[in-house]
Amino acid sequence: LQKLVTGLLVPLLDKFDIAGAAVRPKIIGLLGQINKKLKGHPEVILPTISLLDSAFGKNESGFAQGFRLMYISMALEHAVETDLIAAIPLLLGGIHTRPTSQHSTLVASLFTALWRCSLLSEDHMREFKLVNDSQKAEVLVTLARDLFLFKTVTASADSRAPPVAMGLSADRQKVLTNDLKAPWASDALVLQKLKLQLVHVVGSGVAFPTEMQPQIHEQRLLALLCASCDAYFQEVADRGKDALKRMRPVELESPTLVRAIFAMFLGGAQTENVNDIRLPVTAAVRLKLLGYLSRSLLAAGSYPQWARVVSESLFSAGSTAKLRQHGMSFLLWAISKSPSDQITQASSTSLELIKRSLSDNASSSAATSLSDDILRGSAYLALGTLVRRVPEFTQDNLDHLQDMFEAFATESTGIRLSIQEGLLAMLPAYDSQKMSEMIRKQLLMMLQKQLESPIYQARYCALRYAISAFPFSDMNARWLCILGLADTRPEIQQLAKAGLAIQPSTILNHSSDLPDLKEAIVFIRQKAGRIVDGSLTLSSSAKPQAGATSLQVYGSMLDFFRSLLLARGVATIREEDGLVVDHSDLEFVNGCSALASEMQRKSMRVALAYLGGQSDTLDSFVLSWLEVAGAGLSDAQLSNPEILSKSLMYVLEVLSLGPREAALVFFDKRELLSMRLVSHSFEVQQFVAQVSSVVYAVKFLTDMQSGDEASIFFWNNRVARELDGLIANAQDPTQPKLLESKQGSIVMLGHILYGLWAVQMVLGKSCAELGLTMLSSKLMDAQRVIIDGVTAAASSTKHPTITVAWCIAAGEVSKTGYFGDAQQSLAVQTMATGTNMLKVDSTPRVYDAALTLVSDIVLGNPNMGVELVESLATAVGSVTKKQLDTHFKTGEALARALGRFSCTLVTMDWVFPIDPEAVYGDGAFGASQALQRQIQSNEPLLEQESLGQTPDGHSVNTTYKSIMSLASDMQNPSLVYQFMQLATHTAMWNSRCGAAYGVANIIEQARGAIQPYMESMIPKLYRYTFDSSPQTQTAMKSIWNALLGPGSSRTTTTALEDNLPTNGANVVERHWDAILEECLTSMGQREWKTRESGCNALAGAVSGADPELVVPYLDRIWKMSFRVMDDIKSSVRESGLKMCQSLATATVTWCTPQSTPSTSRDKQAQAVVDAVVPFLVEKGVVSDAEDVRNFSMGLLLKLCKASGRYLEPFVPIIAEKLIESLSDMESQAANYMTFHAGDSGVSQEQLESLRLGAVKSSPMMQGVETILEYLTPSTMEALVPRLQNIIRHGLGLPARAGCARTIVVLCVKNVELVRPFASALVKAISGSLAENSALQRQAWAAAIGYMAPMLSPAMVRNLLKHLEKIYFDKYESDIRGVSGQVLEQLAQKCPERLCENPSGPGTASFVLFGCWDSSEVIANAFQSAWQEYILGLGSTLIEEQLPELLRQPLEHINGENWPRRIQSAKALAELARMVERDARMGNVGGSDGFASSDSDLVPASMKILAQTALPELVKASQGRRWPGKEHVLGALVDTCAVCGRALAADADSDMQTLPVIVCDILLKEMKQGETPYRREAIKHYCTLVERVELDVYSKMSGTLLEMVEQMSAAGLRQIVGDTAMDIDNDDEDVAMKRPQQLMLVSTAIKALQLTLAKSHSLLSDEAAKTADVLRGAAQTGVWNIRVASLECLAELLERCVSMKLVDSTNGGAFPIDIALILDVIRLCAAEGKYVSVRTAALKTLGAALSVIRDASRNDNADARVAQWDLEAGGVRELFLKDPVPSVSDRAKELC
Repeated sequence: LQKLVTGLLVPLLDKFDIAGAAVRPKIIGLLGQINKKLKGHPEVILPTISLLDSAFGKNESGFAQGFRLMYISMALEHAVETDLIAAIPLLLGGIHTRPTSQHSTLVASLFTALWRCSLLSEDHMREFKLVNDSQKAEVLVTLARDLFLFKTVTASADSRAPPVAMGLSADRQKVLTNDLKAPWASDALVLQKLKLQLVHVVGSGVAFPTEMQPQIHEQRLLALLCASCDAYFQEVADRGKDALKRMRPVELESPTLVRAIFAMFLGGAQTENVNDIRLPVTAAVRLKLLGYLSRSLLAAGSYPQWARVVSESLFSAGSTAKLRQHGMSFLLWAISKSPSDQITQASSTSLELIKRSLSDNASSSAATSLSDDILRGSAYLALGTLVRRVPEFTQDNLDHLQDMFEAFATESTGIRLSIQEGLLAMLPAYDSQKMSEMIRKQLLMMLQKQLESPIYQARYCALRYAISAFPFSDMNARWLCILGLADTRPEIQQLAKAGLAIQPSTILNHSSDLPDLKEAIVFIRQKAGRIVDGSLTLSSSAKPQAGATSLQVYGSMLDFFRSLLLARGVATIREEDGLVVDHSDLEFVNGCSALASEMQRKSMRVALAYLGGQSDTLDSFVLSWLEVAGAGLSDAQLSNPEILSKSLMYVLEVLSLGPREAALVFFDKRELLSMRLVSHSFEVQQFVAQVSSVVYAVKFLTDMQSGDEASIFFWNNRVARELDGLIANAQDPTQPKLLESKQGSIVMLGHILYGLWAVQMVLGKSCAELGLTMLSSKLMDAQRVIIDGVTAAASSTKHPTITVAWCIAAGEVSKTGYFGDAQQSLAVQTMATGTNMLKVDSTPRVYDAALTLVSDIVLGNPNMGVELVESLATAVGSVTKKQLDTHFKTGEALARALGRFSCTLVTMDWVFPIDPEAVYGDGAFGASQALQRQIQSNEPLLEQESLGQTPDGHSVNTTYKSIMSLASDMQNPSLVYQFMQLATHTAMWNSRCGAAYGVANIIEQARGAIQPYMESMIPKLYRYTFDSSPQTQTAMKSIWNALLGPGSSRTTTTALEDNLPTNGANVVERHWDAILEECLTSMGQREWKTRESGCNALAGAVSGADPELVVPYLDRIWKMSFRVMDDIKSSVRESGLKMCQSLATATVTWCTPQSTPSTSRDKQAQAVVDAVVPFLVEKGVVSDAEDVRNFSMGLLLKLCKASGRYLEPFVPIIAEKLIESLSDMESQAANYMTFHAGDSGVSQEQLESLRLGAVKSSPMMQGVETILEYLTPSTMEALVPRLQNIIRHGLGLPARAGCARTIVVLCVKNVELVRPFASALVKAISGSLAENSALQRQAWAAAIGYMAPMLSPAMVRNLLKHLEKIYFDKYESDIRGVSGQVLEQLAQKCPERLCENPSGPGTASFVLFGCWDSSEVIANAFQSAWQEYILGLGSTLIEEQLPELLRQPLEHINGENWPRRIQSAKALAELARMVERDARMGNVGGSDGFASSDSDLVPASMKILAQTALPELVKASQGRRWPGKEHVLGALVDTCAVCGRALAADADSDMQTLPVIVCDILLKEMKQGETPYRREAIKHYCTLVERVELDVYSKMSGTLLEMVEQMSAAGLRQIVGDTAMDIDNDDEDVAMKRPQQLMLVSTAIKALQLTLAKSHSLLSDEAAKTADVLRGAAQTGVWNIRVASLECLAELLERCVSMKLVDSTNGGAFPIDIALILDVIRLCAAEGKYVSVRTAALKTLGAALSVIRDASRNDNADARVAQWDLEAGGVRELFLKDPVPSVSDRAKELC
């Protein structure tokens, strides 16, 4: 038949179409005969390939083609594997060429070929040649995608259509399943195998190489994505995910891909054919599709498709929480990235989607889940983005903004941050200048209301809107910022400060943007009205907004308006005078310090003049500012020194620099000043004294110029009395409670005297000459009191604060000078007092006050300059060199007096002990070098004399220390004079003394002396320009610019003169080596300031430098930078951190590849990398300093991301260090928890899982994954030994886990790089598989799984052998589970390798053995590998590999290890079941798969199992009992039952007796051991009796009946009725064992029943004995025993009838008394509780009636029969009355 079919079938089909009408019926007849023959001979194989070639090679009629397709389907069902594989490409090519009507059959044929063959190898997939035929590839991928969406369907019995899988249409589902006729339509196992095959093929890079068309890879992506979401087969999903990782990235901007995703997500369009409409895919697939859409710009530009996708994600019935979250994220993406014209069109739809999503979840917002919070937060952010993209929403409408702000109060804390982001996103859409006046006012009201909110995010956003939505000139918005300064949150304070800061560009270029001063003061006066009027004190707790007080608001208000005054003044000066001002010179505008420079004072003077209307009279606007600034003085409760000082300082500025009338107005409020004299703050007292001095002086000058009598009287009387009061307070005995009052009176008295005497100097008349005799007397008295007070204080150390006050007062009195001999004597006395105070061992504060005193004396009396110099020389004569501060303070005091007398530098040699002759030479000290000045007639009143100020407002004199240090470093201290001149000339030029200095002369003179030292001086001078002190920086920069010319910084290339060292080149670059040496050396010095300045200078030099200059020093630079980062001084550490950050930024910039290649640039970058990376790896990341270690690691990670190809040579060492750092940088808390996990309630597994999760997400691991992109074959060769070292010797779980993940990443990204080294890595890992961490073992197993496809067959065999060794060596530990984990990974990643090794160590037998491990987790891992063996080897597994499968179980079944015995028994039982299933699959003839007599038809597997397994099991079942022996008994019974035919056919051996032997073993085991064990033995006996024909009743009944009889003895009796059970309740053992004994008896009765059923020779005595025992059990036992007894009685009676025991006895006497049986049935019929008891009794009644009928037909019937029949009728009546219908109905049938 085989030969006939092979040679005839295809030619017949080929002749069909060309044959005539007469021949065709004959051909059909022949085909029919062939079909009949084939049905009886399934082993005949049809010519599959010939049929396919015939079908697809010709274009024939549909009738003939139908025949071919039918025979193709039949052929594929029985084809061998080679034909199946060869048919696959033919079927793929035929599907797209044949009509649609044939697709269903062809697809079924293709899927049949795929699922029936093993997993295709790479060679097989290459033969498909899909790369040359894109249509084949498209057909395969499309079919695979649709099948991945399919799930099994069961056809309904009615006419309803079967359900259609999501993602498919009804017609498409019919095509996939051949109208549900295909086996995979309903068989889950077949469908799973088919899906696994398709995942294997579609995910293969061999079948679909990268050079294929992009559209094919796009379709692959979608197919694998569907597979990864398979909800029914986890293995399919896992392999789909793995294949997705291996796929190359696709272009997300591909129109075909985006259209396909939209189509899958939304389903098919509506058509006339309903069955052709595709449903949308499942939620899981949708979720992954959204991930791709959310990264595609094309998808964001595809409206309205993306709107439909969002709507479906958010509101469809099948949506999930994650899907809704991703849908909202996609909406945000679409809104952000859509084209402008399209987003306008989609704005209404988007807004509706957002509002609907917020309203749908609003009801549950009070207790939202995390998923709802994420969704709602994304919705708010989307709303903000939409408003920003479509500003039209905000025109004349604040609804959206109002809703967002209100949401802060209604939403949970987790959503508020998203609301904040949404508000900030929509900020650009709101511009007050484009709003109507009404909307603008509404917005301001809304923002001010939000500033009062208790939610800080609302306050922050309100402040951001006030700053950005309104121009700086809007005072309402600035007021909100002022309120914000008083907030309790630092970030809001910083934001408010930024909103009030006046930018230099605004002052210099856009002064019109400043608020108008007059409008501003009116606004501030209005806001501060309550404070000014006194109705609200500053110390109250009123809160303009949450956390603010009126006190804070008041201070902020003063600061802002004062900044406005200064800004307006600077802008006016620049516009009128053309003043050139640098941005850095305007820092004072936003500061709160006193006006230090002439420009600052002039700016305030100009602003006050502008505020006063450009007149000298007191304008109302100036008065308003004076009232606001002085409002703090009117509150008697206010004691805050900061506010008081600020208020007094601003008042002093108005009085000093404003119109004279301001001081006159304030003179009437002088009692407010007297009230503040008792302040605890000395600064407040000084400001009070200065203000008093001004107001008294101005009032005195004004009154004296008028000359009226009232004024004379006022000063002689009122003012004289006031001075008398101050004198009295100053002379009061010093008491602790009066210290502040006494101190304030003394200071105020001195300042008032200075003011009044200064006016006398201006008027040129004394008080006596003005007619003020009383006042003159008081002034002289006050002067004498002050002189006496300072003299007395000099000799007392009791109250230093009073001494300081006397010195200040005496200094103020001395400023105006002493006239006359008497006055001169006072001056000499005061000078002597001050000098004496300098000599004594006084406190620093008193010493400073004494210095101020003596310098003030010289300011007023220039002729005492020599005495001053001598006094100071004497004072510092005993000062050591270490007391440098004393020298500096002395220099400052001297400098204050330099302008009052003629003094050469020679007179100052005691201050700086240097020989000036060495600098200037002989006779060089003439008048031209003198420092002198003359008092100008127009000198402003009350301004202190000083040498001058630096441009930033600091005193020049504080830099002498640095000047001396610089001169000392040059080893020529005499250079200090030149440095002094250079450092002071800039400041002096801008000061009142500037006219005395010729800049050109100073520079020329200094250059001549310094020129020989220039080369060695520039590095040190450069370092000093970065000193930690701002004053030093300023002075040194002045010297630098003076020597090298303005603009001689590193960015300048202009030479000023021929002799300058620049010579047209950059100064720093020309002296680069020397400067870097100086900086690097300084960073290692002992003095912390030197280290700090060196570090700052180095940062300045490196920033922006040419990398060629830096590279030679990089190693030293990093070394010293890291050293200062770990410095003991905090400021040095901060400088070191900034230095490292600057250098790191420069390094990353240098090492970043450019878009356009450049050879020189590449060389520079490579040089930097070559220098930096080794240092970071060898010294940085291994440093003992934590800060250095962290910084090095951060820079290394940045380089990994930025440097790209430059890092290729360092990939191995970087990867190694990053992996090792995973353990080094792990938190110590994690290490602590490792050893104390149990105490914290956390399991070790949970802790390890958290640690490994941290490893995966750590920056170091991300850096490793990034750097591996640049791995080359040569560097891979260097990397492998490092990985091996970590595998073998790595410390810490994170490092080892990171190493495993690194290997996995390598395998996924670049297989070819790993392939040559796979064996070496696997060998290294195999030695670490037995480590203690379970999760780490799993990570190693995953790594081996990824590398397994690259291993040689020999290496795979060695690996499997090693796994088996680990399993048995570590059998007592959970470590053995790693063998299963590795095998599971092998099964998932390369199942063909397992199938290639079916025998040998570690193969099929070992895997089967592991499947029955006692640990469920370990067993599941082995089960995965076992499934691959089953799928790969199929039916040949049992036929060919059974001896191998038996190897491991038989080896351990009789071993010493009891758990292994149990495991072996379970494995043998499973093998027995597999042999049985294999036999039933039809491998042998017979309708049921079995043959009853022919021994040749007994499967060989059964023979092998019987001959090898049964003897070992019999041996294991004998002997003593041990825990778990019942499993061996079960395996023995199962094997014996399966091998029954083999035993029966083996007539020549003793095997036939094995069932009886097994029965004897079980009988023995029933009698011994505990009750549970005996019950298990009985259950196994039941199984044996059911499956094997055994007549052993005579042998078994005695033991079984004995167990039943023991029921009474065991206390198991239950009396029917109300009598209690006869159990000793005090015996706990009996109570615990009772349920087990009950089950034992019930099982024994069940075994008795089964034995009776198989018995063919039952004796009368046996029957009678059995009936008596069962009758007793049915009467007295519990309900389950009664049921079993009644059923067994029924079986006994039926067997008696069948064996004619009724006729066997003499006289026809029946051996069983039926009357007693009927009594038992009657008793059970009355049972009202258990229906099962009555049902069993009814069955026994039926058997009894059968006995009665048989007995009644006997002619010699016993007389009892009639009586039995009568009694049976009565019992039947009881059942007819049973309330349960099933019982009563069955009783009727007995009638």
